[in-house]
Amino acid sequence: MRIAVPKGVVFWRGRKRRIWADGDGNAAVGNGKIGAKANDADLNPDRDVTPDLFVVLDKLERPRNSEERRTRDDSGANSASVLAAALMQPRALKSFVVQPKTKHLYLGRRGWKGDPPIAAAELRFFTVRPDTPTAKHCCDPRTTGKLAEWIETSKKWRILNTNESDQKLISSFSSRPEHRSRVIVIGDVHGCIDELERLLRNVNYAPGDQVIFLGDLVAKGPASLEVVQLAREIKAKSCRGNHDHKVISWRSAAAQGVRAAEDIPPEHQKIAESMPEADYKWLVGNPWLITYPDMKMIFVHAGIESGLALSRQRPFMLMNMRSLSGNGRPTTRKGLESWAKSWEGPETVIFGHDASRGLQRHKNAIGLDSACVHGGWLTALILPENQTISVQARRKYKPLNKTP
Repeated sequence: MRIAVPKGVVFWRGRKRRIWADGDGNAAVGNGKIGAKANDADLNPDRDVTPDLFVVLDKLERPRNSEERRTRDDSGANSASVLAAALMQPRALKSFVVQPKTKHLYLGRRGWKGDPPIAAAELRFFTVRPDTPTAKHCCDPRTTGKLAEWIETSKKWRILNTNESDQKLISSFSSRPEHRSRVIVIGDVHGCIDELERLLRNVNYAPGDQVIFLGDLVAKGPASLEVVQLAREIKAKSCRGNHDHKVISWRSAAAQGVRAAEDIPPEHQKIAESMPEADYKWLVGNPWLITYPDMKMIFVHAGIESGLALSRQRPFMLMNMRSLSGNGRPTTRKGLESWAKSWEGPETVIFGHDASRGLQRHKNAIGLDSACVHGGWLTALILPENQTISVQARRKYKPLNKTP
């Protein structure tokens, strides 16, 4: 029986190698760089490598000597079957890993203050084994052995709405290695916990999915503390929003016994005082932006200034910009042309913050703040499918301020 040769890339012996089919239809691994010996159109070295092609293995099982090779050949096992078997093991499940960058954003003469601790993070798609250093960053509980914990957390937050026993669910999820890990990007939540739980149910949130928030998890809505707790417990990532920043600024200043640099509304002060330490540390650790090189995307709360490298973006504008003024400079004002309409890439920017314009789809930018807290919708973008799913707010929690 011929076994279909898996197509993709293997990380083997510290190098990235492409799987290819030899003349007999067996699988082999290139000895050189990506594309070595590739003779199949799907494995053209010039072809873009999409996230679903990546597989990471610390070690690819191969015959160590002629005796082992002869024994394996006699048993009918060839390189294709060995490779196929290896790729179907639980350790070969797809996962997302967020790795912090060491390069900090430019902050002018003030220098780097260390807030947030990670200025920018990078989202990478590959598989990790539980015994590797990157396992702690992995979001797939099937890979890290924390599937029971994932089920308990999902039931607690009414994301997994079922009466089935935990053991039955564990068996069900473990037997579905074909599930394709997704990135679920969610717009401004602003404390709308009911809508967030409902949205995660509607997108069929599953083990291996990585949730990315675009900031502003807190303020305006009824349950800011619960939203942050849920985000931390499902191991979500987030960009820092301007309302998150106000909470952090007040609590940080209070801890140092000084006055916050900006006037902080009483609502944000109350959130800062009441937030448990674990949730606060999670909130503080979220970067200004997250890059996703595999899909050429950037996740940010408000926007990106054109013509500036990411390392020289201004944090204030990353959290607050909405429009471009007459001279093309970024501004926080409403009523002018959206910066996203003029963004030329090359990366696609996924952003929030601009509730007054609602859901936006431009050539190279997508805005996901659809004004949930103002009685609108809470929206998620599913990647790599590039599909948007929304749930309507239960009610208007706060009127939308339409002033410039």
